[in-house]
Formats: sequence, structure tokens, C-alpha cells
Amino acid sequence: MSRRAPVALTILALLTGIAPLAAQESPKRPVSPEDYGKWESLGAGRLSPDGSWLAVSISRVNEENELRIHRVDGDSVIVVPYGADPVFSDNGAWVAYAIGKSSEERESLEEDDEPVRNDLGLVSLETGEQTMVKEVQRFSFGAGGDYLSMTRYPAEDGGSTASLVVRDMKRGTDVSFGSVASSAWQDEGTLLAFTVHADGDVGNGVQLYDARSGRVRTLDGEATKYAQLTWRDEADDLAVLRSFTDDAHADTSHVVLAWRGLEDRGRPSTLDPIASSDIPDDRRIVSYRDLTWSDDGMALFFGVKEWEPAEVDEAEDDEAEDDEADEDPTADAEVEIWNTADRRVMPEQKRDSIRDEQRNDLAVWHLDEGRAVILTDETLDRPTIQAGGRVVTAVDDDPYAFDGMFGRGAEDVYRIDVQTGERLKVVERTSFPWRVSPEGDFLVHFGDGAYWTVDLASGAARVISSSVDTDLNNVDYDHPVAEKPPYGLAGWTEDDRGVLVYDKYDLWLLGLEGSAEKLTDGAPNQITHRYVSIDPDEDAIDLSGGDVYLSLRGEWTLNHGYARLRAGRVEELVYQDDNVGRLIKADDADVFAYVAQDFDDPPDYFVTDRSFRSPRQVTAVNPFHTDYAWGHSELVQYTNHRGRKLHGALFYPADYDPSMSYPMITYIYEIRSQSAKQYAVPSERRYYNWAVWTAQGYFVWQPDIVFDTRDPGISSTRTMEASIEAVVAHDVGVDPEHIGLIGHSWGGYQAAFAATNTDVFAAVVAGAALTNLVSMYGSIFWSSSAAETGHFEVGQERMEVPYWEDLDAYVRNSAVYNIETLDTPLLIEVADADRNVDWRQGIEYFNVARRAGKPLVMLAYHDEGHGLRKKPNQIDYHRRILQWFGHHLKGEEAPDWIKAPVPYLDQRKER
Repeated sequence: MSRRAPVALTILALLTGIAPLAAQESPKRPVSPEDYGKWESLGAGRLSPDGSWLAVSISRVNEENELRIHRVDGDSVIVVPYGADPVFSDNGAWVAYAIGKSSEERESLEEDDEPVRNDLGLVSLETGEQTMVKEVQRFSFGAGGDYLSMTRYPAEDGGSTASLVVRDMKRGTDVSFGSVASSAWQDEGTLLAFTVHADGDVGNGVQLYDARSGRVRTLDGEATKYAQLTWRDEADDLAVLRSFTDDAHADTSHVVLAWRGLEDRGRPSTLDPIASSDIPDDRRIVSYRDLTWSDDGMALFFGVKEWEPAEVDEAEDDEAEDDEADEDPTADAEVEIWNTADRRVMPEQKRDSIRDEQRNDLAVWHLDEGRAVILTDETLDRPTIQAGGRVVTAVDDDPYAFDGMFGRGAEDVYRIDVQTGERLKVVERTSFPWRVSPEGDFLVHFGDGAYWTVDLASGAARVISSSVDTDLNNVDYDHPVAEKPPYGLAGWTEDDRGVLVYDKYDLWLLGLEGSAEKLTDGAPNQITHRYVSIDPDEDAIDLSGGDVYLSLRGEWTLNHGYARLRAGRVEELVYQDDNVGRLIKADDADVFAYVAQDFDDPPDYFVTDRSFRSPRQVTAVNPFHTDYAWGHSELVQYTNHRGRKLHGALFYPADYDPSMSYPMITYIYEIRSQSAKQYAVPSERRYYNWAVWTAQGYFVWQPDIVFDTRDPGISSTRTMEASIEAVVAHDVGVDPEHIGLIGHSWGGYQAAFAATNTDVFAAVVAGAALTNLVSMYGSIFWSSSAAETGHFEVGQERMEVPYWEDLDAYVRNSAVYNIETLDTPLLIEVADADRNVDWRQGIEYFNVARRAGKPLVMLAYHDEGHGLRKKPNQIDYHRRILQWFGHHLKGEEAPDWIKAPVPYLDQRKER
């Protein structure tokens, strides 16, 4: 299908200034490398508050990116080269955005050791006038858009402060302030608060600027630093931390200052931890926990931490320590002590060292009562302010520490009374997400196949899903865990009346008294319904009369769309043979936008009113797409070795002729069928690229793969075999003798293993592949710094137990132990800075294949990670993949690096 021609031609003319020529019939050719640079990807879209404008970012393969600001009821568009991060003013009069630099400009500045700085762009949506302000680091509208604050960049001497410029958007006049460390607009009003940190701390303080009157007043001033400038939502209440030091203690503490009613020139309340009897002498107030107002303005939450005594600075002691160090030859040894009793392995502890250093407890200051309560201690983690400050929750995972070390984490949940600090355990041993109600009276969680609510006042719990007559556990989840997770929780309804939860296809309303109502009817047609929030400030779901929006997804068709639930009735709004997503709504109007795309149709935004009856295509990404021959996609079903029905995405060659046969590339990971409805941008830098492969004359097959516990490699291979048998039987021209396989990371593991376990493939490429489950089990996943053990047992590898409990399973699913049956030409890619899969896994495979005399070539990229980031390396790998498959699947002449070994000296000469 095609939605594109009229809008595409019109907007192309607007962008280029060239009128479109009359359509002419001519043979279309597939896209080729010289074409890739102009290809575009569609970024996130934002609607103006009244829905009249849509701003979208566009990124191109050649990095000539831009921002496009579309008038939604016409064809006019404002194009800003290198524009990004658009923000509409609340009054709809302006849009502001950052303006970056071209790749050439960035490289030139970096070569000259010059800073790369953004500019600010402004467009009047009433007149179309455009303005640019040089070197603006960040910006924010105030008073609905009547004013704009612009923070410049710090001086090049490395200071942390910068000039702050406030523009009156109606008059076009500017007011500047110097040495500003932070600033924040009042939520609804003309007040701008900012902190000043001047040289030598002279003139430091908190300033308040009234943009309407032009008056500036000092709220507080001392020769110290200020932090955490925080307005209360929709109020003129302000809080800040003022730092101080104490000779008896190390580190810095803070005083909390709070103003209520600033427009009435209210005086601040002050919480000084030294003067307060509620805060122990060995505790300090820290700046690395956010200050948080309660919704009613009666309380402020802050963080406290132990306050270490100052070290005694005595010269004699220093000399004695120096002498002792001189005598001890191990004093300067650089050693880490690892212990198997460590809950987190040492790399994790190093990764989290700043977080651990800054660990603090949550406290609350009740302003009217003039008292503070420390709510948590070292036994509780993740304190969370709930229901606008009416209640606090925290968790304790210490009782499950050992299981948590190996991927089976759990926690107890506590309710903490914000008035007294009294705590109550309300959930014991949960591994699934839980949620507190909007009013703070209840908590909902999942366990033992059911949803439970807990009364947070008493701790009384009850099952509320007994009346649901279908599985709420995700029955398709194939990881070896004690209990399958739930399909999900959409959220609480208003007034704490119930919760919305999912089964496989539908949405259920569970009442607190145990009632259950199915709100949708997706099961008969196997259409999954899921709640979509279109209000970022939403606390609860309104079922009493408001519109509730739902996404739709056909399980076996992959049709997508949206529906509306209102007054108990589901109204289908859009449902089509495309990938439809990214639903957004204008803040102040019933104007909606969504994106529709398919493999053979680039993604575009469509704008519609509340009826959704006449959506209008607003963007035209890749208007030249229809000038090229392009493949199409379809879904093909198959049954795996366990009898489970699955499907995959089959992509046709761009120049497909049904009378011919074609080679096929199989690309794998886990669930890949969704790619059938996703547009792919051709690029040499995205080296696993089915848009390129189809243009090169290949079918591309992306099957869904589910795994057997303790047999990930074998179950994957059997599933691939079944899927390819179904594709060949589909009789569309796939040549069964010339099928290739490619995968990366977990897909690389499957590809590397399949090369030893099946003869279906004529050639295989495995990127960043695990090859030895035994040796990899005991390694570190350096990207997260965690031990691989939990990941292996219940994570992606699904091995369930450590290797000493089932060594045969680990061996039979490891490519290196099956090397004798490696008869398929195999290309593996490794990177020596890969922090996900140790590149030694590839080296190990290479060495055993070399010893066994098996066909394997390894590409080793220097100073690269799990995914290649350097442009020359990305293009190199991409081209070698094409050469590998071109030779083995198409019979093309093999390049020298495939034909024979290339000595190091020859490789060095080539570079």
C-alpha cells in the first residue's frame, strides 16, 4: 500500500524549492550505497498546545540532520538545519529549539580543542519570524511563554556558573544576570528563582526575579553554596539547600530554607540540622537527594547521612605514618580483596561506589509543626514518596540476598508513616512490580498467580483477581523462573476504586472488594489491547467519563491501531495493516498524532481530530522512496519442535521476480516477527541491514525463536530448521541450497552454535558471539559489572542451574565442544573492548576451529565495544558481510581475505 505521493511531492518541493515534475514511468532500480546518505529517520514528534503545529526531528545517514516544524492544516513547513529538542510555549505563540553543528564543524572544533556549543533558535508561530541566539546551553519558557530564560555556557576556565538571560517575548527585551549556578521558573506565574555563586563567594545567594514587574530581590545571601532549588507545583512556595561546614566534622552539611507564599513576601522557615533536636549530631543534610514538596505544601522531604568526624591534623602523627609507610613495603600495593560472601562482586561495587558513597536516608520536615522525622535507616532501600507525600514506601532485600546474587531477587515492602516514622511490612517476598494507589491508601502487587491489594494502614491483604477466568501470568514467558511474571498492570483508577490489569489480550478492571470486569474483547480475534497514557502528568486512570485510549495489535496479523474506551464501550479508531504507534495529544485541544509505517512505507506522522475518521498525513519522510525498487514483507507461520505455533517476517528481494529463485539471509535474535512492519533505513553504518540485503537480491527471514530450558542452542537450531522448512514450502522462490545465517550477541551465540549443529545453512556470520557456556558462566558482564551467573541461569541463556549441576547441558549447547561438526563456512566478529561478551569467547572458538582444521575466519576490531561505533569499522564490517554472503550464497568471486590467510605485515601495509 502507499499513502505517500501527494504529500511527498508537495513537501519535497517545499524543502528543495523545486516544483515536482510530472510523474514519469521508468524502470526502478534497487537502492545502492551512493544513495544511502540522503535517507532519513523520523524522530519524536511534539504537538503545539493548540494542535496547530507538529515539530519532528529528522536524522539522516549523512548526518545532515534537521528539525521540521509543520503546520498541520496545510503544507507549510519550517526547516531548521541541525535543529533538535523543540519546546512549544504553553500559550502556543513560540517554539524554541537547540541548533547544533554539522559533523564537519564538530570535527574542526574538536581538532582545535575548541568547545562544541549549541545555539538557540526561536520561531514566532504567529508571524513565522525566526531568531537565533548564539551559544545557549539550556532554555525554559516561563509564565506560559511570555518569558524565556536562556542559560549561556560557563567560561572556558572551567567554572560552573554562567550568565542567565531572560527575554520578554512580547517586547523582545533582555535582562541578564551573572554567575548563575541554577535557575527555575515558578510552575504557573512570572517568578524566576536563581542561585548565584560568584568568585570568592562574594554576593552568593538566592535571588528572585519577577519578570512582570522587573523587580529583583534577594531571598537569602551568604558566602556559601546553594543547591536543589525547588518550587512546589502550581504554587509560589520555594525551597533550597544552603551549605555550611563544621570544624568538628568532615564533609558539608546543609540548612533547608523554605518560603511559602513568595508573592506575599513570605519569610523563610529554616531547618538547621545542628539546631534541630530531631536530627542527631552525627547526621548531616545532603544535596544529592532531591528536595521534594508534599502536594499540600505542609512538608518537605530531604536526605540525611552520617556525618563523619573531622580527621585530626597533627604533624607528628603524619610523620609517624610516613615512617611506618617507609618501613612497610606493601603500603603502596594496589590490590582488591574479593570474597565469595560479597553480595555484589567487586566490579559492581566499583561501579556503584559513588551511589554507595552517597547512600542516604529519607527524612521529612513538617513545616507548621517545626519538626523533622528520619524515615529510613540502613536496613531499608529505595525510599519512595507516594501519593503526593501522604505515605512513603521502602524495601528490604536482605532476607533474599543469596538468591538475588544469582538472578532470583526478591524484596519485602514496607509502608512508613510520614508523621511518626512507624513502619509496617505490607508485602513479603515479591519479585514483581507493585504500585501504591493515588490516594496512598492501598498497594497492589502480584504473586501466586493473582493480584493482591494491601490496606496500607492495617497491612490487611486480600486477593482481588479470583473472579478472572483466564491466566494473568504470562504463559509465553520462557525463562526458568519460580513463577512466570504477570502480563502487566496498567494502573489505578481514580479515587482508589480499582486497578486495571492485563491478560494476554484484554484489559480487566479489578475492584478492591474482589469484583472483576473484562473491559475489552480481544481474545476471540487474538488482538492485544493495552492502555496508552496520553497525559504525562496523569496519576490515575479516569473510567468515570473520561476517554481511555488503548493500543491494538493483532497477534498473527501484526495489524496495529488504537481504540477508545468510554462508558464501558470500546470504539475502534484506527486499525490497519501497518505498524501504528507513538500516539500523542495536544495539551489544550482534541488534536492527536500517530505514526504509521511498514517495511515498504517510511514512517510518517498523521494528525487527526478526536473522531480519528480523517487522519491527515503531515510529514513526508524519504519522499524519494518510491523512486526505487523496494522489497515487501509478509508473515509466515510455522510450528517449532515442541508443537508451538510461531511466525516470522519474510522480506522479499527489491527486484523480485516470482519466476526466479533467490538466496536468503536468516537474521536471528529472539522475537523478530515485529520487524515485518518496521521500515529499515539503508546504511553501511547499520551493518545488519535488511533494507540493504533485499536491495542486494536476497530474501531475508527473521523468525521468532523461543527456547527450551537448559537447551538454548539446540532449541534455537531446531526452531530455525522448522521455520526455514516452512519458508521454503511457501514456494516463493527461496533457494534452499543458498541460505545464510547471521546474528549478533545472543543472536551471534545461536549462529555460532547452529554452524556446528545443522547443515541447513551454506554460510554463517556470528557477531560478538558466546561460544563456551562453561567458561562464560564464570565471567563478568562488564557493561553492568555483574557476574554472569544469574544471567546464565534465569536470564537470556536460560540454563536454570550452574554448570556443575548439569555439565552435559552446558557442553551440548556450546559451539566449542561441537567443533568437530563445524562444516559450514563461518565468519565471526569480535571487538577487543567488548564489555558484554568477552572477545576471548571468539578467540577460543577460533583456536579450537584452527586445531580441528575447520572453516572459520575471524574479524577482530580494535578499540571497539559490543557494537561497532567507529564509522570506518562499521562500513568495513558491513562490506565484509556482503562479500561473505556474496561468495557463499551467490557464487561471486571471493576477495583475497576469504580465499587465503592475510599476513599481518600485509594487513598493516593496507592500512
